[in-house]
Parts: sequence; structure tokens; C-alpha cells
Amino acid sequence: MMFRTSSYAKRMVSLAAGALLAVSLGFVALSGGARADSLPPTPEIDKIRDVINAQIEAFKRDDAVLAFSFTAPGIKEIMGTPEQFLELVRAQYLPVYRSKKVEFRAPVELANQPGILQPALVTGPDGLPVFAVYTVERQTDGAWLISGCLLYKLIAGDGTAT
Repeated sequence: MMFRTSSYAKRMVSLAAGALLAVSLGFVALSGGARADSLPPTPEIDKIRDVINAQIEAFKRDDAVLAFSFTAPGIKEIMGTPEQFLELVRAQYLPVYRSKKVEFRAPVELANQPGILQPALVTGPDGLPVFAVYTVERQTDGAWLISGCLLYKLIAGDGTAT
């Protein structure tokens, strides 16, 4: 699908930069460069995971409107429409778009940063796992919404991608 406006490209660059910043902060925190707290299971963590699972299920049904409803306002502003959002997910996030399995890991709260990082091991349609790091933000109404997701290929001990 070809987008005709250069504003779309600008929005995509902004989205990618924001997501990269969030995950970079997470990895710095996890490596000891800043304080990060691994969070124990709680009803709030269950709510975060429910939102992620609900979006993944919406992707499986190609329900762009429902999947888009689980995104934070910043993502909605950047993506513009549910259809553009779903097109991006189809093209760049195939393991999430057509996941076979999702296994959540311990979420992380970063010191002095908004939101929570929710890592997960996601098995894509090819049967290969990827490491997904979701950023989620609590909204003023108390709801949790997804503000980003980065995928990382897993590398075996011999240096091959799994």
C-alpha cells in the first residue's frame, strides 16, 4: 500500500523514534544504568496483559477499529486511521499480527518514566519466537493503552537467528 502524504512518513519516523527511546530506556535500566523495578503479578498487571491480548485477538480477526482502540492517544495521532495502523502491523509486526502464542515476562516499571514495559515471548506464524517489548501507559480514566511495541529476533548460542 502506498501512502501519498509525506506527513505519514514523518509520523512513522516519530513513532519509531519514540518507541526506540522507550525501549532503550528500558534496556539501560535493566542493565543497571537506571533504577528499574520488576513488578509482581497484580490486578493492574492483569489489566495490562488483557489489553495486549485483546489487541492481538483483534489483529487475528483483522478488526482494525478494535485493535486501534487499544492504542494510546499518541499512536492514534501518529497513525491517523485504524486502517493505516493495521497496514503497518501487517507489514512490520507479522509475529504479533498472526501470533500463535504469547508468553508474558515480568513487567518493568522505570524510575522517573511514565508507563510500564511489558516484555513477552511471541511465537509467530512461522513457529519462531521473537522477543516483544510493549510500552503501556495509564490514561487519566485509569485504562491502560499500548504506546509502543518493538520486536527483537532471538539469536541462538551459535549466532543463528531462531
